[in-house]
Amino acid sequence: MLKFTNVLVKYGNVTAVNIPGPLEIKRGDVVGIIGENGAGKSTLLNAIIGEAPYSGEIEREFSLETLGIQFQQNSYNPLMTVREIIRMVFGRKFDSDLLDGIRRYELEPLLGSRIGKLSGGERQRLTLFLVLAVSKNPKSLYIFDELTTGLDFQKRQSMIELVRQRTATSTVLITTHYFEELSNWANKILILRRGRVVYFGSIDKLADEYPHDSVVKVSSDLALEEFNVETRAAVLAVVHPGGGSIGLVVKTANDRRIVSSYLEQYHLSYSVELCGLYSYCMLATARDSENSSV
Repeated sequence: MLKFTNVLVKYGNVTAVNIPGPLEIKRGDVVGIIGENGAGKSTLLNAIIGEAPYSGEIEREFSLETLGIQFQQNSYNPLMTVREIIRMVFGRKFDSDLLDGIRRYELEPLLGSRIGKLSGGERQRLTLFLVLAVSKNPKSLYIFDELTTGLDFQKRQSMIELVRQRTATSTVLITTHYFEELSNWANKILILRRGRVVYFGSIDKLADEYPHDSVVKVSSDLALEEFNVETRAAVLAVVHPGGGSIGLVVKTANDRRIVSSYLEQYHLSYSVELCGLYSYCMLATARDSENSSV
């Protein structure tokens, strides 16, 4: 479906995307694209659809007619109503099929609302409906940039299920900060850091490359050097999940107990996140940062 070879996107002296390749996304793949803000995720998507200038080669086995895409920000006339937008895009009266879709995406109460009055989550549901339901046949490629931003947990779950059903026979690229959205859905993960590919492959392979037990998140900006020798020895790596905290990656359950005991001794608040896609990606990014600084 897609093949990248020596793809480079630069803005002045800043490299936004750098994929030496060859990197191939096959037909039917569901690829989760992960990285911190500014990692190059949206820039990569824009390069794929020809909206960002790049050097190198991107081979595409799709056309704009077979592409469905949803961006984080979508421009609508704020004075138009939801009903008017739907009627304009679909070009037909509200028949039973269209009304059924409107109900499934929970848009029926919003039909009379002006676009400018919608919340971020309501606008997102409208966009997903327009992208997924405008054609009776699924597109060959769907691109979702922060698929469920602005939706609460319950609506995120229902929207994800609708998207999965609709795109079951398609190739899907999805950027997200909600790692649980990718579990049991994505068959490949692409991790970007400062525009470079940190990892591309299956979640199982990622787990094999970065084995660990858990991440102990400490609500503190303490440096690892400030802990005692035993605690430092139990820490495999330090990650930075944000929010003024640090994450201490530990390899075994016993290492987790050593770190937890030390933190409790000094009354430092913490939480534990057992290994999963989030921690694998954090560890891969941290390792790449260490290697880049050598």
